[in-house]
Amino acid sequence: MSSVLAFCLAGQGGVGRNYLGLLGGASRIATALGSETHAALLGSDIDAQGAGQELLAYGADRVFCVNNPLLQEVDSDVYVRVAEQVCRKLQPRLVLFLCDDDGRALAPRLAWRLGTGLTTDCTAFDVEDGVIVALKPVFGGKALARVVCKSQPGIATVRVRSMEALARDEARSGEITVLDDIAVDASWKKVEVLDRVKEEVKGIRLEDAEVVVSGGRGIGGAEEFAALHDLARKLGAGVGASRAAVDEGWVPAGMQVGLTGKMIGPSVYIAVGISGASQHIAGVSNAKNIIAINSDPDAPIFRYARLGVAEDYRTILPALGKALEELMKD
Repeated sequence: MSSVLAFCLAGQGGVGRNYLGLLGGASRIATALGSETHAALLGSDIDAQGAGQELLAYGADRVFCVNNPLLQEVDSDVYVRVAEQVCRKLQPRLVLFLCDDDGRALAPRLAWRLGTGLTTDCTAFDVEDGVIVALKPVFGGKALARVVCKSQPGIATVRVRSMEALARDEARSGEITVLDDIAVDASWKKVEVLDRVKEEVKGIRLEDAEVVVSGGRGIGGAEEFAALHDLARKLGAGVGASRAAVDEGWVPAGMQVGLTGKMIGPSVYIAVGISGASQHIAGVSNAKNIIAINSDPDAPIFRYARLGVAEDYRTILPALGKALEELMKD
């Protein structure tokens, strides 16, 4: 029985929440195919049983763990060789990676090594008469392409937060296997990491936030972002920006949301003074609800918003903040 294999890259840390969404997507595809869901957990100093049980609880039927000190850093030169060995051993039908920095580096190299096809930035999958069809946004999110990989295993990268994790079920059981026969060699490393500089993030990381408040050119200036930060504190939200605000130098590039920035999928996305260019919308296409505040009633953002307010944000945000404070008192 061929499987759907989700790669979970732990490095030195644990399994992040985004991998649980990837695993949920893998499980739904496997169910439609009548096959099993496998998770490959790669990293260093991994608690194979603890982390494995967590992956089983979120939908894996089998967990295969490769635990080696050389996997402490997600080095693509090392990880791609390990991933190749895992795929040749397990012979999956479909291999899934997150479409993050690590997944984008590994997936194409693995596809070349396995002599198979790759579909990038997928947001959904259909199974039609036993054929897996990958759906991916194209033309800046204006259309969806339907892609079939004719070679096996098919490899795909999945847009972060585009797939929901399954409900945690501690009663789920399955196999946890440590793959001791997978070779890992220090000579594979081509790059030595001398130092790491962490991006300074104020508040919640955009990728992890359930609520995001973003500002665009309509905000008017760097100092005006203080109102967005104030609202975000009350909501427990992350703060983002459009490319226009970044290009103006009002906020750092790490806050940019969009096709050339961060791709996010919060439950609520509040767009303040953002016109709604297709490149920006592509970055929030997985948001469950978009709330738009823009003084221009013809702004394109309103076409995508569940709730739109055609008004100057300076009159809306204070009232919204006050209403939130009253709700919190209750």
